[in-house]
Amino acid sequence: MSGIEHRYTVDVMWKGREESQVRAEGRPAIEFGPPPEFGGGNTRWSPEHMIVASISTCFMLTFMSLAEKTKLSVQVHKCPVEGVLTQGEDRRWSFTQFFVRPELNVPKEEQEKARTLLEKAEKYCLISQSVKGHVAVEPVFA
Repeated sequence: MSGIEHRYTVDVMWKGREESQVRAEGRPAIEFGPPPEFGGGNTRWSPEHMIVASISTCFMLTFMSLAEKTKLSVQVHKCPVEGVLTQGEDRRWSFTQFFVRPELNVPKEEQEKARTLLEKAEKYCLISQSVKGHVAVEPVFA
């Protein structure tokens, strides 16, 4: 281990189920609440949506960084992610799977290069590596 460490701090301001915020210094606050499945509404970010969004954004940033370094021509990159939340026999909930479905518009002659970079992004995306649910990458080329 190289000994490099980064720390990230957030602060939750609880004002009630539908009015609470998560904050980080120098960034806009994000309003959050429970999803409808757990008694909340459908207008705020939920922790469940945030973890799925974390995988999508991290995967996209990792892939696009690799694409820039290797000069891969990507016209459009969209990265839908689906997280599967499952209740275990012990009645505890956890994400068991994440389906990362990057949609790439790359020239036909560069699709193999793009596949290689997608594999590397899967390997190096730190959020994907930090969750215990299985992360499957299923690319779609336009």
